[in-house]
Amino acid sequence: MGRNCIKKKGFTLLEVIISMTIISILSVGIYTGYMIMIRETKDGQAKQEAALEGKKVAEALEAADFKIGGDSITVGNMIFNKNQATYVRYLNKDYKDTEDDRTLVTKDTARYIESVTFSSAVAKTATTSDAVTLNTNTGLNSKANKIYISREKDLQDYKDYISYWKYDESKNYNPQTDDKKKNISLLDSSEMQLSMYLTRIDSSNENINVIDYTGKNLIKEQRKISDNIVINFSNYKNADGTLPSNENIEINVYNETSSAANIYLEKQMNLNVDLEKRKGEVNLYNNRAENVSQDDMGTLYNIEISITDNKSDNLFTGYYKKNIH
Repeated sequence: MGRNCIKKKGFTLLEVIISMTIISILSVGIYTGYMIMIRETKDGQAKQEAALEGKKVAEALEAADFKIGGDSITVGNMIFNKNQATYVRYLNKDYKDTEDDRTLVTKDTARYIESVTFSSAVAKTATTSDAVTLNTNTGLNSKANKIYISREKDLQDYKDYISYWKYDESKNYNPQTDDKKKNISLLDSSEMQLSMYLTRIDSSNENINVIDYTGKNLIKEQRKISDNIVINFSNYKNADGTLPSNENIEINVYNETSSAANIYLEKQMNLNVDLEKRKGEVNLYNNRAENVSQDDMGTLYNIEISITDNKSDNLFTGYYKKNIH
């Protein structure tokens, strides 16, 4: 006698409940992972935007000439107002300090807060004379070796020279009697372009190389890493004592050591010398004042730039140094 079997079709209630539970668990996991991915993408985008804004602020601060200590500082079209020991700027979602209706973004309405903090770095302050008669060994860094850039008249033409002078307390530097000076090739009659390379020898010493735009090696010396680099232009003048007109002098610095290079430009204020930091950390001291009482080398400051959102989450922090008069 045959046995009849009846097959069930579909799922039992228990199977349906178990399946729905599993699907729910998987869905929650997928959704959570998706939301985390979106959040991380948004966080990364916010930090990238903040980094671009921070870089813009750093470049503006470095290019601008300003004083600190007042209620605000103006850098280009950006105004930072003092808030205790920090200068701040309040921004909307587009990193602007004004809304479309030209109302200022305030602390209460800000999406982002931009802060700039100044702290004095360790640096010497010294005075020089307006005429920059610093080759008398009595002025700034008088006990330092110096790079002298000079100008001399040769028949009907002027020629530019460079020399590395090792400090000698007993005598002044005289370009006319310096048989080691080298002629500098110019891009044209009024444009000088030099490159300075600092490369480490060991923990205490480095090489200093200066070349002109043709690649000619003008200076190759060894020096202590801790020593200042002094570039003196006191002999860079016409035969009648006046400054050359329309001169453009560019010095590109490549610091390939791990230590900061402190470079002092000893020059008259009106002489156009542009020192460009191409690699590594370089601190520039430049005497620019028009009278002796104000003619100081300024103060070197550590500058911290930070950008946070309105929830105090840090999006960007950057550091650099600037010499401020």
